[in-house]
Amino acid sequence: MSIALERCVLAMLRRFSLCMLVGIMLMAFTMADSSIWNIDSFDYTLTEEGVVITKWREESEVEIPPILYLPANLGGQPVVGIAKDALSTTWLEPYGSTFEIVIPEGVLYLEERAFEDCGYVTTIYLPSSLSDIDENCFANVSAEIVFPNGNSNFLIKNGFLIDLRSATLLYAAPSSCVHSLPCVERLGSRSIDNWLCEKTEVCLPATLKSIGRLVFCDLPDLSRITFADSIEQIDSGALWGTELREIVLPSELIEIPAYCFSDCSITSIIIPDGVTYIGEYAIYRNWETLATVTLPATVQFVGYRAFPEETQVIALSPDTHFETTEEYKLRCPDGELW
Repeated sequence: MSIALERCVLAMLRRFSLCMLVGIMLMAFTMADSSIWNIDSFDYTLTEEGVVITKWREESEVEIPPILYLPANLGGQPVVGIAKDALSTTWLEPYGSTFEIVIPEGVLYLEERAFEDCGYVTTIYLPSSLSDIDENCFANVSAEIVFPNGNSNFLIKNGFLIDLRSATLLYAAPSSCVHSLPCVERLGSRSIDNWLCEKTEVCLPATLKSIGRLVFCDLPDLSRITFADSIEQIDSGALWGTELREIVLPSELIEIPAYCFSDCSITSIIIPDGVTYIGEYAIYRNWETLATVTLPATVQFVGYRAFPEETQVIALSPDTHFETTEEYKLRCPDGELW
């Protein structure tokens, strides 16, 4: 090859490399510009730790990128938390586009309902810095959860998000539907909506000790639950609105909370020895005939309208107290009167 030709080839290579470099820089700039959301769209408060995002404001004209990166800093301070109801996307319904969300490193906690109604999010990427996720954080969400850099506090397995420190199931992604519930000690509030997938029968793990609020709420297809005897606590409204008919409560249970089985279709229920408290409206609005209920001698208190009016309640202890309307009004001045 002649010297002149060699110089010509080298010059062409330099120009080609320069064009490639410029192209890559322009592509990176375009991607960054389209994926980092306008920081003026977020309301936030300043705490001693840093910034907490409180609201993602609705905009009249919006184009959501495929991957949305939340800002790591606002007002010159690091973002450390996402507050209750902060990232609801109900206002995006007219646009109908799906996208992924990346929560930046440095965020420490997600409050209850932080992602509630994020129906257009398909994947949520969480940081390794995250230390606290409140129960009911992902209500009405159908996204997969990913820790791209890992996290020593939480485990993602078969689509289940588990707090390793409390052995609490916090969320079940759509991919969990084909797997059995993991061996945890608590089902967090609204944690398994996606997993239930129109199931008619559920068998709870033998390790389970407590069931959070609204875990099985409003499930007209659910007709049978096998409770583990290890369960000691069921939270208010946990089984509201199911098609449960025959219920055998776990032997370790101490309380039946308010509204626990309201709007169900119960025909028989066995309350174990050891239960001391039954809350208001526990089984009150029932769509089938519950002829009789026997209360063990351990039951000390029965809240206002705990059972249907037509149900015969047999108390084995003469000391069992049935709350009156007046007593209920004093105890719960803002409570409902059905």
